[in-house]
Amino acid sequence: MNTPHTDPQRVFVTGMGAITPFGLGVPSLWEGMSTGQNAIRPITRYNTENFSCRIGGCLPDDLDWLDLVPPKMRRKIDPFQAFAIIAAGEALSSSLINLDDVDTTRFGVSAGSSNGGVGTGLTNHRLYLEKGLRSVSPFTGVRYTVNGAAAWPAIAYGLKGPNEAFSMTCASGNAAIGNAFRKIKYGYAERMLAGATDYLDEFILVFFHRARAIARTHDLDDLKAILPFHKERRGTILSEGAGFLLLESESAARERGAPILGEILGMGETSDAHNIVAPAPGGAAMARAISGAMEEAQLQPQDIDYVSAHATGTLFNDPTEVDAIKSVLGSRAYEIPVTGPKSQLGHLIGASSAVEAIVGIKGGLEGVVTPTLHLEEPDPRCDLDHQPHTPKVHPYSVFLNNAFGFGGHNVVLAIRAGLPR
Repeated sequence: MNTPHTDPQRVFVTGMGAITPFGLGVPSLWEGMSTGQNAIRPITRYNTENFSCRIGGCLPDDLDWLDLVPPKMRRKIDPFQAFAIIAAGEALSSSLINLDDVDTTRFGVSAGSSNGGVGTGLTNHRLYLEKGLRSVSPFTGVRYTVNGAAAWPAIAYGLKGPNEAFSMTCASGNAAIGNAFRKIKYGYAERMLAGATDYLDEFILVFFHRARAIARTHDLDDLKAILPFHKERRGTILSEGAGFLLLESESAARERGAPILGEILGMGETSDAHNIVAPAPGGAAMARAISGAMEEAQLQPQDIDYVSAHATGTLFNDPTEVDAIKSVLGSRAYEIPVTGPKSQLGHLIGASSAVEAIVGIKGGLEGVVTPTLHLEEPDPRCDLDHQPHTPKVHPYSVFLNNAFGFGGHNVVLAIRAGLPR
């Protein structure tokens, strides 16, 4: 059936998967986040001698992630695509679903990536210029395109429903999850794997350096270089990984007795239409995205228990985001935690909001808000409860997951952690 339901469906989260700088799996991610650890480390994959920033959130060196991908796929895929397969696989496994028992023609994938396999494309272009046509891998075309973030998990797990990929810079993860949410809500699918993935390629480091968006530190021991909400914040720190959710309609989830981890309630999308890298002053478009998510979810400010902020540690983003949150939530903004997960994880670029959605759901299930590390001196304009230094016991249910990307892409999700009401 490809026609929408007369009555919108509720959309439940029944599985989650991740591969992050903390390691393989959601348990490793949550252990690192809930205990206030820092996933940033010196970059050893590339020669960083000429870089102003030599640290990042690379996957652990001892994590043989390629071994987790089916052998017949290994030569054909890029790292960002492998991350998607791995995280999606954990989401399926944790949901206890049996794919032989469900209609896979109504089971799709919605995935995002900011950069795709741009490094693979550049490497093979260089090989072509230096050595000619036959030096180029025949899989180059399918390895660098963003669509592989959705196509490869579908191939790996035999999912034949809607299959779409999004590249909306730092908002890619929320966009992919929100798209999957609406596909199910309006009856175009029963189940969707939804998330995002990015690989920390050397060229991405170069680009962020040249855009002056990365923290400048030559000290390999300066692992607190990303400073959300801090008055001396210096820019972001790049990371890599993937996060995926399994989303199911209420009827599909209840029919199979699925574990219910949370519920996607609403999505708001806007554009700054202002600048390719800087947010529009005042945060009006960000605020409209927050309001849009709350409107679809039928939420009022007093219903919001927590905000997982985009909080990149860049000069303009953090206070602009705080202004947007205040303008929508009013006095409620001062009564709830508003924290910066990137202070622990770094910026997973397109994958960031997908991973942060998982962290937010886990926090609600466990009753713990993760901290904003290294916040010794907050910017006076960032005057909310940013929970500095350490995690906080804070039972919560409904939270906002913010994502604001280069180009003015603003996507906010309203999510309920735990069993639905």
